[in-house]
Amino acid sequence: MRRYRKAILVGDDDLNTVVRHWPDLPEHARRAIVDLARSYRAASAGSGFPTPAGASWADVTIVFLTPNDAQITVGKVTQVFSFEQMGLLNSRRSRSVKNEGKMLRVYAENPETGSYFRLPFRKNLKIYIATFRKWLQEFFGLPGDPLKPFESAQWSPRFTISAKY
Repeated sequence: MRRYRKAILVGDDDLNTVVRHWPDLPEHARRAIVDLARSYRAASAGSGFPTPAGASWADVTIVFLTPNDAQITVGKVTQVFSFEQMGLLNSRRSRSVKNEGKMLRVYAENPETGSYFRLPFRKNLKIYIATFRKWLQEFFGLPGDPLKPFESAQWSPRFTISAKY
């Protein structure tokens, strides 16, 4: 089911995506799946940050106070979040940190350009970068790309991030 849910949420035209994946599904079932997909909000996305109107990625500052707690500031709004509140703990594997949380830590502990490559080598690292981008956009509710390219297939954050532990 996970494979299909992802396909439904990614498609430009949700109904056509459902038809493509399940051509024999009755029309009422297709519409029910599309409605579910449009209203679906992952529980793992956390509550999100109360980003003020008019903010941009340059206004975001993340300071790790401990390996699992971060003080986040956007404009004049400052809050402290744990990984659990941010939705960065994996509920399937004994509450281990998700890849997005690991990437956030790597960028905080290595603020120089290219810290992306300090992550453990994985064949699908570009997929993790895409997932990381999506999580950032959903958590902060900001449009645009939170990561900027500095070389071919290498990115650095458009926001300020550091660690104080």
